[in-house]
Amino acid sequence: MIDIQNAVNKLCADMIVASEYAAFPQRWVTGVDIPPDPTTGKRNAPAFLSDPSRLWASEHDETKFGNFATSDLGIYVKAIEMFIQHLAAQTRTPPHYLTAGLGQWPSGDSLKASETGLVAKVRRKQQDFSDTWEEAMRLAFVAAGDEARGAVTDAEVIWADPEYRTEGERVDALVKMRSLGVPLEALWSKWGATPQEIERWREMQAREAQLLGIASLPQTDITATISTPDDQ
Repeated sequence: MIDIQNAVNKLCADMIVASEYAAFPQRWVTGVDIPPDPTTGKRNAPAFLSDPSRLWASEHDETKFGNFATSDLGIYVKAIEMFIQHLAAQTRTPPHYLTAGLGQWPSGDSLKASETGLVAKVRRKQQDFSDTWEEAMRLAFVAAGDEARGAVTDAEVIWADPEYRTEGERVDALVKMRSLGVPLEALWSKWGATPQEIERWREMQAREAQLLGIASLPQTDITATISTPDDQ
């Protein structure tokens, strides 16, 4: 992608140069007799210096003024956008990532379709990098003096889901997976919960089940349950 980036940089530089020298309208004047300088012999006209803060005027009726055509900087912008589109296509990067503010931001199915290539590339990178990160963490534990965790070989890198989904879509998919018999903790992991969160949720679920079980007992059984030393 370096060649495309160099082309974009070159066009940006050309646009800046054009804005300095060709974007400001250069003026011309005819019908004015400019006497030569007696010392140098050159014909200088300080009254007709082209500058945004200067106004030209002449006392002669035959004097005519005009402007040269200015450089259209929009041509450079279109060329830069073309290269950015090529860059997005070759790198499988969604175009709206590189051209923020240009055009309408995609949404819904169009947003998901535009990110399909990027999601596939990220998933492939996750597979390639997982073993490397696991090995790096084992090496870090060994360097820290923790030989026990440094010898663990069943560690697993947990990646976030690279695909964009709304919360409603994610919940709907998890409910359907649950109806197919997928374990609850697997669904928590699919939701994006960390192992620590899953452990807390498991404990909270056990306490909730215990409280619901106690609440379903008759009042005499609840009193007996609370007064039992083992249950305390």
